[in-house]
Amino acid sequence: MFRKFYVFGLLVNLTVSSFTQAYEFPSPSTKALGLSGASDSTAWALFSNPAGIYHFNKVVTGIGYHNAYQLKALSAQSAFCIIPSSLIKLGLAYSKYGENLYNIQNLSATFARALSPDLQFGFRFEYFLRRIQNHSKVGALIVDAGFRYKAYHNVDVAVSVNNPARQGFADEYNEQILPTSIAVACISKLSDEFYLTLDILQRSDYSTMVYAFGLNAQVHRMVEFCGAISAKPLRLAIGTNISWNNIEVKIAGNHHDTLGLSTNVGITYCFGGSKGK
Repeated sequence: MFRKFYVFGLLVNLTVSSFTQAYEFPSPSTKALGLSGASDSTAWALFSNPAGIYHFNKVVTGIGYHNAYQLKALSAQSAFCIIPSSLIKLGLAYSKYGENLYNIQNLSATFARALSPDLQFGFRFEYFLRRIQNHSKVGALIVDAGFRYKAYHNVDVAVSVNNPARQGFADEYNEQILPTSIAVACISKLSDEFYLTLDILQRSDYSTMVYAFGLNAQVHRMVEFCGAISAKPLRLAIGTNISWNNIEVKIAGNHHDTLGLSTNVGITYCFGGSKGK
């Protein structure tokens, strides 16, 4: 009996969590801060805007861990690799959300290239595998896309679209459609050490748009500070990026006004140079 109540409570928590993430690992550069992810141009863009990995010219690998609202059942782990070539930039990623009773695994392949000197485009194939204990596994294949455009010398506009075909999981009992979303971001680089981000997210499972504002400041040659605020729901976030030689560590945390604190950490290693760009 206790086990049944535990499973029920876990599934309720997972339902609540689905309003804050689409069973994908949240990028510590953007999504973990409450941003939509459209503005992401770090290696973690593999989990947000696929166009963001275009700038990488060296092999980069990374691992990450996310804990939502301090609940282990809602944690996620990830690993990835970016492999650049002269023709296209390829990114391969794996993530797992949940624990033994209920989990969703995600395998993805991301491709990005430049359509012009000022315009980059990317798309991503994602395969989700959902597992519920004592039930059969079900899978879903979705396609995401995004682009980034340099509108002015210090202003970029980025757009990302997730699951436009409205794919989801279907089993013998019901069908669970994964969220569809579109995000638009404007990135203003005020100097080499400071830039601002303003973005808007519309998701199919949200009743209203989500507005977010973020900032990044280079406070030391090895340390970058970042923060963000988003509304509906209200979330306050803070983070830091620490770079040392070929290693970069990103730490982020955001506080949901109802559900509490979520934390995220990501570590990347670049073969051959700092940040791989």
